[in-house]
Amino acid sequence: MTSSNHSKETVLGIHFNKIGFGYAVFEGISLPVDWHIKRAEDRHDGSFGKQIFELLDRYDPTVIVIRKCLRKEPWPCSDRTKRRTKKLEAIARRRKLPVFTYSRLDIRKCFSRYGATNKDEIARAIGELVPELQHRVPPMRRLWENESYLMGLFDAIALILTFYWSERLNQQHLS
Repeated sequence: MTSSNHSKETVLGIHFNKIGFGYAVFEGISLPVDWHIKRAEDRHDGSFGKQIFELLDRYDPTVIVIRKCLRKEPWPCSDRTKRRTKKLEAIARRRKLPVFTYSRLDIRKCFSRYGATNKDEIARAIGELVPELQHRVPPMRRLWENESYLMGLFDAIALILTFYWSERLNQQHLS
């Protein structure tokens, strides 16, 4: 994959959270196509699978980007997130779609170039990088507050931007 191919790719980023998942679709590093938060509270993940198939059919992505669930991470994935991650990977395999995974540490490393070291700062950096989303950046969370439901959206976009930056860096090292 060369960086020139990135402009022709449709990248779907999905981030699972307790209310469902946030997703974003980009056709190039600076071209967001769509973004949204989906509720998927079905205990048996039936609605989740249907929603994923609808996204794949609507946007026909060439790449899927999701969070890597590491065992020894300060922010472990829930059992439901692990289940949904495996289900999404299986769906992608059947459709022969490449899946890239990045840990929260990978994301933080990528956004450190903007001085962003936590989720709130990363969301603000995304708001500056993607002006269409500036008005959606949630206010900084106080310790006693729950995370904004919009954060799932910014987590999905952070995954996509990490993909673009990581793949571009990998291509530069191969050249």
